[in-house]
Amino acid sequence: MSFEKPDHQLSLRETLNLTRQVLDKDVIVFVLPSIIAGIIMGIIKIMLEPLSPASNIDVSSLFSNGFESLISGLLVYLLIQNVFQSLVNSFSYGTCTVAASKSLESENVSIGGSTRGALSRIVPLTIAGIITSEISTIGLTMLIVPGILLIILFSMVQPVMLLEELEVLDSIKRSIRLVRNRIWFTVQIYASVWLITSIVANIVSWIMVSLGLRVGLFGNIVYGIATSLLAPVIPIALTIQYYSLKSLESQSND
Repeated sequence: MSFEKPDHQLSLRETLNLTRQVLDKDVIVFVLPSIIAGIIMGIIKIMLEPLSPASNIDVSSLFSNGFESLISGLLVYLLIQNVFQSLVNSFSYGTCTVAASKSLESENVSIGGSTRGALSRIVPLTIAGIITSEISTIGLTMLIVPGILLIILFSMVQPVMLLEELEVLDSIKRSIRLVRNRIWFTVQIYASVWLITSIVANIVSWIMVSLGLRVGLFGNIVYGIATSLLAPVIPIALTIQYYSLKSLESQSND
């Protein structure tokens, strides 16, 4: 089965349908990196638990010392977690982005080739992930709507960085230029795939909590593996949308 990269803005239905087809064609290539990432993040979360302010709260000291130490500790903990999350996501999402691009370009798709493509850009991908997630988090904290818009505007950073080989700041600027004229289409796609994966993740978490399995190293690893099965949907859909946006840009320049 071969695909053609979009030469126009695909509808939400067309994007989701093509996402499913691309995933089905090379499911192992997409799912395996996501499973590895899920296992790694499960282990990392267990290792970071002692650093969590929530696990070291002394109620009496909160009233005597104020909340400054708790807030500063929480910020440091979240920053450390964000660094590891960005690193792991750069590997798994990056591998899926390269694989999806090769599939849409009718090139040979392999785990080795896709992984090498992601690892060759792992440092700038991680840096870009940290920068964009921190900016988006600040936007969500201060005003929800601007935060959501920032997430959407930054959504093409990874495809741009991997497929156009731009550096961090250039990739961020390029993502904004691509998305801003088709932001509503991108919102629909991003929101849909995020909703799908979030619903599945919450269902899995609820089942594991009900069975008493959502604790410890084993629980975190099992949860990471279970939720990683649908994780490739996001980078595949965003890669398809990248090609849609790029085709529109080419048409406007003609």
